[in-house]
Amino acid sequence: MAAEILKLDGSKADEEKIIRAAMMLRAGGLVAFPTETVYGLGADSSNDAAVDRLYRVKNRPRNKPFALLVESARAAITFSQTADPVAEKLMRIYWPGPLTLVLSPPAGRATGFRCPAHPVAIRLVQLTGRPIAAPSANVSDAPEPSAPEDVMASIGDKIDLLLDGGPTPDRKPSTVVQVRDGKVSVLREGKIPADEAMEAAADVTLMVCTGNTCRSPMAEAMLRNMLASRGTGGRPRIVISAGTCAFAGGTADAWARQVMREAGISLEDHTTRALTPRLIAMADRIFAMTEAHRSTILSMDPCAGDRTMLLHPGGEDIPDPVGGDIEEYRRCRDTIAECLKARMEKI
Repeated sequence: MAAEILKLDGSKADEEKIIRAAMMLRAGGLVAFPTETVYGLGADSSNDAAVDRLYRVKNRPRNKPFALLVESARAAITFSQTADPVAEKLMRIYWPGPLTLVLSPPAGRATGFRCPAHPVAIRLVQLTGRPIAAPSANVSDAPEPSAPEDVMASIGDKIDLLLDGGPTPDRKPSTVVQVRDGKVSVLREGKIPADEAMEAAADVTLMVCTGNTCRSPMAEAMLRNMLASRGTGGRPRIVISAGTCAFAGGTADAWARQVMREAGISLEDHTTRALTPRLIAMADRIFAMTEAHRSTILSMDPCAGDRTMLLHPGGEDIPDPVGGDIEEYRRCRDTIAECLKARMEKI
């Protein structure tokens, strides 16, 4: 018997259709639905019979576990019983979105988790009330289904319900990244390029000032110099800087370049950049030059409080040397250097 098809049109009536699909999942049924990548096929992950049927419909080897769709990073951490700062960082950057994270709990086998960005998929997870085992809605090794017709042609007579949301926004599947003990590997490249995912997983320190022309570039360059002799511990280190009121594409202040040359460090290649929510999300730690900068960072991302601090360990502002003479820039440089030495244990 062919699956029941509920067509979605973006109206308020869609909610009742998604509720029906969630009830079907909770009753042990199999439901196909759109995501932002391809169509998924869902089963209640806590229902062994439903998961067993999912394996049979997919014709998938039993040694290949299904990824689970969750409604939030907190749900993934709770369900996996895994607290890994690198994994949490990738969740912060890419979720909801096309990233599947394979986590390895202290006991038990590794499991993939994904928080989907598609409004139908995330609402289905929320209404189901538990993680959904959700591979693509096709027989294993068949082309990924990006339209409801693809699903029906492949497995339409083997499932219970199809939420027809039309073609999916992107034909590429999610990128699958494994995180184990802080080490990252890309198992499958998809929507997110592999090199981008690896860069996002790096240990990132972000320096923030106003215009990104003197204080934060000096701090960035000096910290890079200090870290040059350190090992990475297997995880790449990146130091960047940005300004709360910066214009992209500018250069470092002339006197900032001069005083850094005196210290044997070049700012000639520095290019200014504006502070963005994505930069904040990428940072493992953020050093602000003043309390006003810290407040701006937290206004952009209130969840960044535990990663954001003043560079000065005494909680003092580091004054902007712009408008002062070269001696002012030298004092600023030396203050930043002393603060970085004091902060090295946090980096």
